[in-house]
Amino acid sequence: MDDVDLLAAPGSWLPAVPALLAAGFTPRGGARMLARDERVASLFRNGVVLELHRRLARRGRLAVPTAALFARAVTLAQPAGAPYRALAPEDALVHLSVHLAEHAFDVRLRWVADLAWLAARAAPPLDWDAVTARARAAGAAFAVHRALGVAADLLGAAVPPAAARALAPRSALRDAWYDLLVDHRSLRFARVHGARLGDLLLALPSVDHPLDAVRMLAAFAARRLSSSPRTPRVLE
Repeated sequence: MDDVDLLAAPGSWLPAVPALLAAGFTPRGGARMLARDERVASLFRNGVVLELHRRLARRGRLAVPTAALFARAVTLAQPAGAPYRALAPEDALVHLSVHLAEHAFDVRLRWVADLAWLAARAAPPLDWDAVTARARAAGAAFAVHRALGVAADLLGAAVPPAAARALAPRSALRDAWYDLLVDHRSLRFARVHGARLGDLLLALPSVDHPLDAVRMLAAFAARRLSSSPRTPRVLE
């Protein structure tokens, strides 16, 4: 585990940051980083890294309102401590799949294990019709299809055949594109050099809606043209 990720409810991100600072958390990279990143604030205290997110994914990658995620959230118990709210299992599976796509499928085995575990042991059990519907609504059906394929191939994750068929793309071209660029059996994105270029080459075909691809290109261009230093990368 690298860090603790918290998703802020709509309207709560701005007041949450000073509350965390008052609780002794320090911004990674200095206070100026809090104003620069529109999606996430990264802070730490006593060796614990906490990331406070406005939304789950970068623009164009997961078209789902945060309010809808909170409306479907489930309450989970823990052996010691207060109950907490978490994503509904179907939303969590879509998010984990998009997270792999965000990292250009340059995966760690534990990320694949998260998917395989969720597919097998989610509580309550996964509603696969809901998984398919939410993946499509989020423009992430192909990302979920690809991520579940990796989890099934490497760790034997059980995916119902009907769900696998429903998530599969109509054309085999996108699968062929990934097979050309990704060697998932070695858990490495090894066929394209340059992290930013690799991210873009795999990000564009991973989304279902052309407008999302346009948003990605715009965000990629903005990052490339920016003269300011990049926010230090934090593994999620």
